[in-house]
Amino acid sequence: MSDKSAQTKEKWLKVMTFDCWHFDTNNISKDRYDTLESYLSESERSKALRFVFNKDRRKFVSRRGALRSILSNYTGCHPSQITYKYGKYGKPHISGSPYQFNASSSGSSAVMVIGQDTEIGVDIEMTSHLNDIQSLLNVICSEEEQEWISLFDNCGERELNIYRLWTIKEAYLKMRGCGLFVNPKDITIKTEGTDPNNWQIDDCEKDQCDLSIASISNDLPNGVLGHVVTKVKNKPISISHKHLL
Repeated sequence: MSDKSAQTKEKWLKVMTFDCWHFDTNNISKDRYDTLESYLSESERSKALRFVFNKDRRKFVSRRGALRSILSNYTGCHPSQITYKYGKYGKPHISGSPYQFNASSSGSSAVMVIGQDTEIGVDIEMTSHLNDIQSLLNVICSEEEQEWISLFDNCGERELNIYRLWTIKEAYLKMRGCGLFVNPKDITIKTEGTDPNNWQIDDCEKDQCDLSIASISNDLPNGVLGHVVTKVKNKPISISHKHLL
């Protein structure tokens, strides 16, 4: 093997691959919905019954059932037999499995990312016009980020980058399993360059660790933006996109 081939193989071995599953709750047929509903646990069924509006109940059942259906492909368990254990702030893990997963939804769009042996978080958001940008910046952005956002003269660019910052932060906090129990202003995204995949996360509450960011926006419906964050060590990540039929 040549030195060049060896270097290429070594680089390939360092890439960590995750599967990102996409589905739309509006596109699930009645028969498919009934099947997904049959996968739910008793506690999930009870929670579904507490929704006042049918559209919200349908989204919940579709997402939870689809999650179980997808996870069964990796665990070998029947979807209804998958059990979860929960972290301090409620982040679910699959009991007795090396697989880590995280899910996010916005509107009718939903995604689930799954990989092995490393923590992972994902967040997607439907984008829309922001009526009061400064108020939002004061809630979610550090001073350094607010200064960066102010450099954009175009309102559309400001809004796009606010959504980028927010989905990266949300995915990172979900990866940590703490959600909004941590103030997002205490986290700063180091925005060097224009590609979010090359940005870095600086969290003043945590020791500096190796993190990778991956944008999945190009594979989401128009008007939906999202990012994946995972804890890795000097490894680029690759996202394999799949669609639940």
